[in-house]
Amino acid sequence: MSARSKRPTEDEKTDVFDTGRSRTVRPTQKGMGKPSEEERRRVVEMTTPTQGQPQPSEPIRVISMKTPAEIAAEKRALAAKNHMVQIRAISEVNRHDTPTNLGRLAPPRDPAGARARKLRDLVMWGSAVLLVAMAVMLGVWFLAR
Repeated sequence: MSARSKRPTEDEKTDVFDTGRSRTVRPTQKGMGKPSEEERRRVVEMTTPTQGQPQPSEPIRVISMKTPAEIAAEKRALAAKNHMVQIRAISEVNRHDTPTNLGRLAPPRDPAGARARKLRDLVMWGSAVLLVAMAVMLGVWFLAR
């Protein structure tokens, strides 16, 4: 702390949030003091609602600034646009997504081919396991004899 004392800023008037009094109850040495009857009435008056239920507002009215001719023209344009028929060839509809020349890219995944490769791998590993098991069994049989 500096040697000079600072001015209290609590009682200075400002343009923002100035209510006249900074606090409704002044603090004492032991804490906050009890509010007077006038302060208690003021708080009750400030917090009690002064009006009952708000009146319901009337529904929003939409007013179009377009003329009837403009509305009719828009409806006709929309109807004509919706009923346009486009004839396409069957080759266009049943086109496959597989490109013919992929260059260095891998071809798309074939599920049937993947299943066949998986089955082939399982058969190969199963055969290898059986061969190793048979070799161990024969080795043990010959050594035990």
